Amino acid sequence: MNTQSGCVYDGTSYQPGAVTYQGCQKCTCEIDERWTCQCETIGRRKDIRDMSQSELSRFQTAVQQLRFENKQWEKFRDMYMAHGMHANGGPYFLPWHRVFLREVEKKLQKIDCGITMPYFDFTTDVGNFAEAIIWQPNYFGGDGSGFSHCVPDHSFGTPGSWQPCIMRNFHTTIELPTMVDLALALSSDDYTEMSMSLESYISYLHRYIGGDMATTGGPYDPVFFAIHSFVDMLYWRWQQRGNNKFKYPAAFGNIPMVPFNIPPSSVLDLEADLCVTYAPPSLGHPCNTSTGGIDTSGADRGDTPSSKVAVVNYPGYVNGFDRNGYDLGGYKENGLNRDGFDKDGYDVDGYNRYGYDKDGYNRWGFNRTGYDRGGKQDIHRIYDQNGFDDQCLDIQGLTKYGFDRFGFTPAGFDKDGCNFLYNGPFDVLHSLKIWELLSLQDRGFLLSVYRLCPSLDPIPLSWSRQFWAPKFKDVSGLVHSITPETTLSIPSSQCKATWYYNNQEVDCLEDRDFCDPNPCLNGGTCQKSIWPTEPQLVTCRGVQSPTQHRKL
Repeated sequence: MNTQSGCVYDGTSYQPGAVTYQGCQKCTCEIDERWTCQCETIGRRKDIRDMSQSELSRFQTAVQQLRFENKQWEKFRDMYMAHGMHANGGPYFLPWHRVFLREVEKKLQKIDCGITMPYFDFTTDVGNFAEAIIWQPNYFGGDGSGFSHCVPDHSFGTPGSWQPCIMRNFHTTIELPTMVDLALALSSDDYTEMSMSLESYISYLHRYIGGDMATTGGPYDPVFFAIHSFVDMLYWRWQQRGNNKFKYPAAFGNIPMVPFNIPPSSVLDLEADLCVTYAPPSLGHPCNTSTGGIDTSGADRGDTPSSKVAVVNYPGYVNGFDRNGYDLGGYKENGLNRDGFDKDGYDVDGYNRYGYDKDGYNRWGFNRTGYDRGGKQDIHRIYDQNGFDDQCLDIQGLTKYGFDRFGFTPAGFDKDGCNFLYNGPFDVLHSLKIWELLSLQDRGFLLSVYRLCPSLDPIPLSWSRQFWAPKFKDVSGLVHSITPETTLSIPSSQCKATWYYNNQEVDCLEDRDFCDPNPCLNGGTCQKSIWPTEPQLVTCRGVQSPTQHRKL
């Protein structure tokens, strides 16, 4: 409750009509003791994997300064601890966190106006979350170590400078929600149903990460903001659907949220009310600001040349590798990155993105002219009469538009003339495609999808008790798990990418082309289509298979 006269910002009281800057916004104190701010610029939050090294370093530096100047970081933590009962377990969950994120972001922008809060789409790593890219020392640092569970290798200050330390204690036995789980939450047109589902799903992340994140002091860990920015991005996506933008329980819409003195109705329009928007995965990287077309000359297209990026000496790398065995560029000690390619672009089997080994032969033993090492011509009819295989790729490994399976030309440029993601990580490219696909499905279809990973466990009562909140929505049984015929362990890529629909295996995400236009149907003719809500059998190269089995 505001006990001071006028508007309050940063501990200072202002009379109606007073103007001040909050972060990078020019704000005016109104007669009702609330601030209205002009959106001179709209901040664009992006997936953290779309950030350049320079952007990431600036964000980390600003967090470090905010932490060490006037203990503002602890003040935000204490605010969350004091008002967790208001922020969680009810209709205020999404708008309260939206305002909280913006308040922290404005403080960071007071240090550097070019900063926006990054988000992390964790669904790309649910099969092996402990080795997700955000746990590298040049991102957020990894798990806690020792009896204290202190994180020794984060990049928000010199080792030991955070007192108390940032604590994490990974509980790797906790299963995490997948894209299908979250898409199911977003499929509801009812705000309360959607909000309660998202809040329940995100609790699994908090409990998995453990340490500070498993307490009401979660915001002390900077990763809190990357996770909750993703939740806000999902909420923003839900608002884009149909007439959802201003949907909110009328009984609570005009009640000011404590301690911000801002009602939910004042933050429903993210762009107009808070001067923020989101870039979907893979669409926020620096190259996408380029206005030029496809450029094969190698000229600067808006990205920051590596020669101009300051080299940061990140802690936590011993002999060039972090505790999980990754180097600064995300390559394992075995030479492969998370996408399974080495620095020369070859996978563990020795094949490149076009499907050929270093000698120029594909998995069937033929070169790009269709002959094997002995000079014999390929007669296996791998390619149809139009020259495309069942992945809609020609003998060069390209679509009919000249792009490889990841959407790049042989010169390394995508359709927008960018090469920022040419060497990966490809999971953000996959995420965009899958999110677009899942957003087209109705609730009935999503409920028919099965997980290959184990089912979610019910949320323990202790989680809601610490927020003095009602029991959280039980989402553990919404998406059913199916046990594969084999007892072999399932790799991360399969857990996040393969599911079952009407007893048919749907292999929706491998390192293959998404076929643009979509599936290769009826003897190899590519036609645009989407997954049907009912199974349909089509013929592709003479083989009957479910439409949804083909790549998008």
